[in-house]
Amino acid sequence: MKQEYWLMNVLLEKGYEKENDVNVGTTTELCHILIKEGTIAKIISAEQTLDTTIEKIDGKMKLLMPSRRIRC
Repeated sequence: MKQEYWLMNVLLEKGYEKENDVNVGTTTELCHILIKEGTIAKIISAEQTLDTTIEKIDGKMKLLMPSRRIRC
């Protein structure tokens, strides 16, 4: 596993769309996510330019749904 990289241009759910006080969908935001040792370390807006030498992987505007990690 790569130790540190940016996962760029991924959609994250950020809120709900409502009709008559009923959730009918979600709203999303395009983001860049810094991954360190398999964990999300930082999330920034995709509008920000990344000036870094850390490897970048393009998420191609797909929806990112992080799994829930259970710790014992």
